[in-house]
Amino acid sequence: MQWLLVDIARNQRAQDKLRAELMRELGPNGALTEANLLRMPYLAAVIRETHRLTPVAPMTSFKDLAEDLEYGGVFYPKGTFTAIDSYSLQNNPALVEAPEGFRPERWLPDVPVCA
Repeated sequence: MQWLLVDIARNQRAQDKLRAELMRELGPNGALTEANLLRMPYLAAVIRETHRLTPVAPMTSFKDLAEDLEYGGVFYPKGTFTAIDSYSLQNNPALVEAPEGFRPERWLPDVPVCA
């Protein structure tokens, strides 16, 4: 939650869009419900973008290889314990357009995620 507040504080455009969505759905004294939460795609996009930039745990997936694998010229035999670094994947310019920027729009349904 703290990183979300930092990201929003540093990005006035995103802050304005999020405030407009919150005011439209909740009003000045509205209560958050599951129904109106589902009608706030920009809030969901802001949360996802914050998690992309500052994941809770950078190593999120651990697995033993089910079969032999060669990757980047290195051979890994079946049974090798592996870890997938989600931070590197989510901030790789070959996979994510402008990864250094805070762009919640990349998570909206009508915007392509990958470059």
